[in-house]
Amino acid sequence: MKIRAMKPVWLALVVVAAALLLAACGAASEPTAAPTAAEPTQPPAVVEPTEPPPAPTEAVEPTAVEPTQAPEEEVLFPPEMPSAVRGQAVYAANCAACHGEAGDGSGLAGAADFTDVAFMRQEKPAEFFEAIRDGVAGSAMPAWGDRLTEMEIWDVLYYEWTFATSPEEIAEGVALFSANCVSCHGEAGDGSGLAGAANFTDQEFMANEDPAEFFEKIVEGVEGTAMPAWGDTFTEDEIWTLVNYIWTFAYEYGAVATEPTTAPEAPTSPPATEEPTSPPPTETPTSPPPTEESAPPAEPDPELGQQIWAEKPCIGCHGANAEGNIGPRLAGTALDYDEVLLRVRAGKAPMPAFGEDEVSDLEVEHIYAWLQSLAPPTPTPVPTEASKPLPPSGHLMAFWEHVNRAKVHSDFAKDASPNIGALHDRVSQARDEANGALREADLAIADIPDATVRATINEVKGFMNEILSHANAALATQDLDAARAEAAKMVEISRLDSWPLASLAVKQAGFTGSVRVQVKDPGGSPINGALVTALTAPNPIAGITDANGRVTIPDLAAVRVMQVKAYKDGLVYHEVHVTVPTGGRADAEITLPGPPVGGETPSVANASINPTSGAGNARVTFRMTGTDPQGQANIAEDQVFALNPNAGTAYVLRSAGGDNWETTVALPNLPAGTHTWYFFIVDHQCNTSNIVPVTYTVQ
Repeated sequence: MKIRAMKPVWLALVVVAAALLLAACGAASEPTAAPTAAEPTQPPAVVEPTEPPPAPTEAVEPTAVEPTQAPEEEVLFPPEMPSAVRGQAVYAANCAACHGEAGDGSGLAGAADFTDVAFMRQEKPAEFFEAIRDGVAGSAMPAWGDRLTEMEIWDVLYYEWTFATSPEEIAEGVALFSANCVSCHGEAGDGSGLAGAANFTDQEFMANEDPAEFFEKIVEGVEGTAMPAWGDTFTEDEIWTLVNYIWTFAYEYGAVATEPTTAPEAPTSPPATEEPTSPPPTETPTSPPPTEESAPPAEPDPELGQQIWAEKPCIGCHGANAEGNIGPRLAGTALDYDEVLLRVRAGKAPMPAFGEDEVSDLEVEHIYAWLQSLAPPTPTPVPTEASKPLPPSGHLMAFWEHVNRAKVHSDFAKDASPNIGALHDRVSQARDEANGALREADLAIADIPDATVRATINEVKGFMNEILSHANAALATQDLDAARAEAAKMVEISRLDSWPLASLAVKQAGFTGSVRVQVKDPGGSPINGALVTALTAPNPIAGITDANGRVTIPDLAAVRVMQVKAYKDGLVYHEVHVTVPTGGRADAEITLPGPPVGGETPSVANASINPTSGAGNARVTFRMTGTDPQGQANIAEDQVFALNPNAGTAYVLRSAGGDNWETTVALPNLPAGTHTWYFFIVDHQCNTSNIVPVTYTVQ
């Protein structure tokens, strides 16, 4: 950008035009990213609303200083001038614990970093107000509307605003404004120097603008007004300094304790805790906050959870006491809160997905507290042969938990994030868990002498780094589709590689147990011949139910949450999550809900094993074509099977392009004779395809 000598007359006109531009920016084109506001490598996702306020579409007369607002939208602005000086005390008492004393988000992973200049330049004060007042669903950011007054919220958000500038920068802005802008905008920034000049003391106007828009209008001018382009007159730094000073006309800057800040080249931890997940409320800014009587308790309450359970459509599937029916037993569940919330938000056929307008996160917390207060299933001890002593389990199990939670948050990002902020929040959490897995992996390796276990853990580390790469890519874009595609890669790696291998490491270390499953139809009758899998390794252990609908799956990793799934041709598949006890057996029931909705069932064809005969340990290739009427992306990539219940294994076929799926494996020393493999796929609505048997003959 060029630097010219400043021309006082032009400067006066420019500032006048700036006033007109900033007052009448409704006539300007949509703002673009300011030239100096470099996009962060991992963009923050704080306080950006799901639907930005619509830009005014009608030109504004020179005397008008307020942008046109759609009548149905809530227009947020402070009733009087806010004070960052007052806001400093509010911040210290309520916000510093998570956002850090310096406003850098250092108190809690994922908390917004207000010192991230590039991020703050894109934000509007009114958006901050919404996020503070209403909270952010599905994050650690609570609603403060019933704890802080309206003015306290405005005060504290403008104190947060000061973290993105410095007293030195404000002082420089005073000099620039006094030399070039006062003749039109007035010494008080109220537009008194020229009719129609922007009034920077107008609270409604300033609360609904962002610094990047001001920057653009000063750089480019405003066509059809007296405001020329200043891009060749001021440097970029001078324009940003001027913009920051202009904002102090809207609030009391004062002698706040703010350190100078600079824009980071590449923020390493984008905030993902303050993006509203629903459109702005429709009440007016003066509406009173919810009363204590109308708000549910802030802490999880088991008694209230039982009441909510009875009021919501939970009993019909899971039973009055969560004992299980069509849906699995949830009493005493070993699932953690996020695992339960994921199922509520994403659904699992026949269970629909429930939005926050149907059951809030807090209501789910109450329900979860009640479920955990109920007695869990009691495992059955199973005598086992004497084996080598078990290694220390602390770091190994912590490693598995991090891998599991990375999978849960990746699933949440892909399947249950309604907007880019919510997706970034979950991806950030998945990234934190992946890093935690890497730390615990090294500690577990130091604990465990077995070379096989250590090799498996090292293999998982490689997949954790792949997840981190896709997480960073997701966080680096504001494009929801692009970010969701990266989250889908995270899910694929988690389901096919990292989670099964982490479970395999637990199993290899000697921590094993079993699960006995009974599969029933909705009427309670046992289903004979149902195929059952348990994901304890990259290739799940498999079995088939007997006439009583029962099968025992042995030699499973003894972990907190083991996925056990049942399938039958023509029925929707279902699953349960069980805690597998070391040296014991867990019991579970699975009810297959019934046939899928017509026209939605995936389909399998051209199933083959090549060669069709050979040695019992030969390398063979399993192939099939698999399609889904809702598209290939709807196929559950971890449930594309060639399953042999007698051999006790299910091979997962991977995409080979188009409709083709295949895998090449060494057979598990099969005895002589004919062996049948069942080919089928499942989609994300839990519909099971036709099941195609194919034989292989061991000579």
